[in-house]
Amino acid sequence: PYSSDLNPIEHIWSLMNAILHKYYCELYLMRGPKADVKKAIEEAVNFCWELLDTKVFDDLAGSMVDRTKGIIEADGWYTRY
Repeated sequence: PYSSDLNPIEHIWSLMNAILHKYYCELYLMRGPKADVKKAIEEAVNFCWELLDTKVFDDLAGSMVDRTKGIIEADGWYTRY
């Protein structure tokens, strides 16, 4: 079965989403030529990516054993992760 708890990229997307909303909350309202919108989104995502602390990646990787144990103990149901 699929569990987002075992997929660290889900947590990165969540962080990226929070940062995007903080710095670019109006981005979803942008209209105009497709190329301009695409460029604005790419710039926003790149900016937000640079704001991510590399410790986040280390922490996620380091928590995988505990995440796996949590999923097994919860019999595939929700965990604290």
